[in-house]
Amino acid sequence: MRRSVLLTLGLFAGAAAFSACRDAAVAPVDRAVPVVLEAPTVNLNELAASRTGISFWITIDPRRDNLYSDGINSIRIPAGAICDPATSSYGPAYWDAPCTAASAPITMPVRVSLLNQRLVLYFGKDLRFVPTADPAKQVQLVVSAPKVKTTSEPLSAYDILWIPSSGDTFVDEAKSDPSLATVVLQEQGRIVRRLKHFSGYYVHLGFTSECDPNLDIGCMPR
Repeated sequence: MRRSVLLTLGLFAGAAAFSACRDAAVAPVDRAVPVVLEAPTVNLNELAASRTGISFWITIDPRRDNLYSDGINSIRIPAGAICDPATSSYGPAYWDAPCTAASAPITMPVRVSLLNQRLVLYFGKDLRFVPTADPAKQVQLVVSAPKVKTTSEPLSAYDILWIPSSGDTFVDEAKSDPSLATVVLQEQGRIVRRLKHFSGYYVHLGFTSECDPNLDIGCMPR
């Protein structure tokens, strides 16, 4: 009799566990609640002391708004903004091409570092965003740069440049697409730029007032 009771309890527990797993699998996603991506808070002194920067992983739920912040860089990725990487092409020829929005979670590595005293934010997965003219559905990078409030440099020195995944070039995308121009909000101490895709971004935060293009691979004299 005891064996029969134990067997019955075991079957009941197994059924309950299966039901719980099934309920969890089909539980609806509250798309109105943004995903706050888990990123460490970094500062410029910490980055300057590190030879490789700070690396971590994030997982984006493309069905919901995603909020990224590392203490210097902030990005809001609206729901439905990411092209499905399994079906969409990547590269300058495709930034404005239609695509199917991703629906499955996307996990990628992120690295925040300094290169030649300039900030680099690098995403380790090539993704592009669904083309849209609606600002509320666009992806923007906002960089906190208090020094810009009092800088004597031309504001053009604070451009946010794209670093392709090869990592050996810096591209001023605004030259071919004005919608990707960097906007310096001097009174707020912030630098803002629309993003049409992920890989790497390079920001001059005013650490070096002059640069030598023969020595500094990020130098783009105006």
